[in-house]
Amino acid sequence: MQARILILGAALLFSTGGLAIKASTLGAWQVAGLRSGIACAILALGFPSILRRIKRETVLIGLGYAATLLLFTLANKNTTAGNAIFIQNSAVIWILLLSRPLLAESIGRREIATAAGLAVGVLCLFFSARNSQATAPDPALGNTFALAASFSWALTLMGIRYLARETDGRGESGLAATLIGNAMLFIFCLPIMEAPVGVAAEDWFWVFYLGAFQIALAYVLLTRGASGVPAFELSLLLLVEAILNPLWTFLFLGEAMGSLALVGALIILTLLVVDAGARRAPN
Repeated sequence: MQARILILGAALLFSTGGLAIKASTLGAWQVAGLRSGIACAILALGFPSILRRIKRETVLIGLGYAATLLLFTLANKNTTAGNAIFIQNSAVIWILLLSRPLLAESIGRREIATAAGLAVGVLCLFFSARNSQATAPDPALGNTFALAASFSWALTLMGIRYLARETDGRGESGLAATLIGNAMLFIFCLPIMEAPVGVAAEDWFWVFYLGAFQIALAYVLLTRGASGVPAFELSLLLLVEAILNPLWTFLFLGEAMGSLALVGALIILTLLVVDAGARRAPN
């Protein structure tokens, strides 16, 4: 139970990412680079022991994580927050396909049926017709970035699960991968993003929040809880992020999803509730 509470806390923090990215007037590369630099510094200062956990595996997982951070930021700057996060969460499908060969974790018929239903919901989101709006100027491009992020996110989740299972279970190796990923992305963005000269205080607030809370604190909670649940259930619990993410942008920015996208979101939400109820039912 404690592991699930930690993961849900991480999901709540993750869910504010779309709002914070869109609220900032900085470009995608600036947001991605600066928030990763802040997150890297906080993790290194707050958890210096994780530096000793850096190995080849953590570097490889960090690379996938860095790709997810960048692709998700690019997606949010182009499509709706709801589309970006729900499409990214098609990672569940990738996890279904890869859990057995990479983690040696079996998947039952219920998981297969749930994943198939989630795929239908994601397809509704990806192909939903929606005119561009101020906070989502190029939905098709953003959806494509989100789909690419789904694959890198699946690899990241399975990697964190592997590290938590194979090490001491406290999540330090997972945090090391998070630190490495943020460091790699910050360095990668430096020559591309514009220098943060004359950046408004409000923008600094958003990038600091993203780095310190939406990334650093959230991943402390995630890596602490990842060892307590299988990879498939982990990905389902994190879908809470997808439920709340578009809600925040609608309430604070007035960003609306298309009708077909809402159908897709409803399919995913329904499957999540049904699956959670089935897991609580006595055998």
